[in-house]
Amino acid sequence: MKRIMSIALAMSSACVAAQQSKMEHVLVSVPLHKTTAETAMPVTVLSGDELRRAASSTLGDTLSSSPGLANASFGPGVGQPVIRGQQGARVTILQNGTSSADASNLSADHAVAVESMLADSIEVLRGPATLLYGGGAIGGVVNVLDNRIPTTLEEGVSGGVEYRRDAASSMDTVVVRSEIGQGPIAVHLDGLYRDWNNLEIPGLSDQDDPDSSYGYIENTDGLTKNVTLGSSYHFDKGFAGLAVSHLENEYGIPAGAHEHGHEEDHEEDHEEDHEEDHEEDHEEDHEEEGGVRLDMEQTRYDAALHWHNPFANLEVLRGFVTYTDYEHQE
Repeated sequence: MKRIMSIALAMSSACVAAQQSKMEHVLVSVPLHKTTAETAMPVTVLSGDELRRAASSTLGDTLSSSPGLANASFGPGVGQPVIRGQQGARVTILQNGTSSADASNLSADHAVAVESMLADSIEVLRGPATLLYGGGAIGGVVNVLDNRIPTTLEEGVSGGVEYRRDAASSMDTVVVRSEIGQGPIAVHLDGLYRDWNNLEIPGLSDQDDPDSSYGYIENTDGLTKNVTLGSSYHFDKGFAGLAVSHLENEYGIPAGAHEHGHEEDHEEDHEEDHEEDHEEDHEEDHEEEGGVRLDMEQTRYDAALHWHNPFANLEVLRGFVTYTDYEHQE
């Protein structure tokens, strides 16, 4: 079990900003990019209808159609983004400007705890400026924005329901989203339910063998549930808000796609423990033949503050705090 807290603060001076030239484009969701040199960064942004067409069950699959981006897939349940051949720990995944706080950077078969189908936009940052997020982000940065803490205030109620069907895995996906505005209070509510079976493929095994997986890839089914509730209070010079999200994701990894790494440990064992270790390795090999199941659960708490011109000579004050309770079993 992990509990992770991320904090980001950014302040900019109006006097300094006045001396800088105007920017044509900037990664607007992260307020740390202020210099002219950084406006030339290679940035890919998916939003609106383009994002709706590209949105898929995994973040990697959603971005795979963009130039320079690919998908590292372990079946319908796992798809990590690959940026210029880099993935895992070399690609930093952010959610609304703070870390996704999951175990996806530890292994390629760990799912990213971010739902692209709930996103308003997805921003991909490449180049030297990614080092602003630490040395581990050398491959790139993917920032998913989902408005869980409403940044704008719109009166009334709006929302929608979306249903998708994937025939290859019999995947059913239902997405519900609603935005409510009343006075200075804005409320965001969304939910996602995804259920899928084993991925169908042309037969690769003996159809007469009852133990073969003829016509499908065994142990690629899964179930995902996600619900988010957020609210913000808007005042003349900004807003402050809170959000809580709970994600449950259970899925399988095809047999042969997961390595335990016990062979090297077995060689280093003492001779007197050889028989015992051999039995344990045999059990692991037996488990490998049937595939591995992963069960992930995450509860995430977010807080944000945007305050424009709070004091003299201070243009804007922004703060983000994230607390995550994450559990991963396999």
